[in-house]
Amino acid sequence: MILVKDWKEIIEHKLEQQKNNIARINLEKETITYSEKVKHNRTLKSLTGYKEVVRAFLIDRLVNEIHYKLENLETEKEYRLCAF
Repeated sequence: MILVKDWKEIIEHKLEQQKNNIARINLEKETITYSEKVKHNRTLKSLTGYKEVVRAFLIDRLVNEIHYKLENLETEKEYRLCAF
């Protein structure tokens, strides 16, 4: 059985082992950092919940396993809603 804490530790360790350092999390300090090559619309520095851990894992997987281009990544994109 995998406990909630265990899966986050697995992701933290996986991110540390990657040759392309796209994302880093530190569970002890509750921090997150991304490569400067990833476009950020809002700076993300702290782990406020599971969402940030999952996002770091997915961004890392896109780049390191699926070979998605870093310049195509963008976090916290905001959209305006227009009334018609």
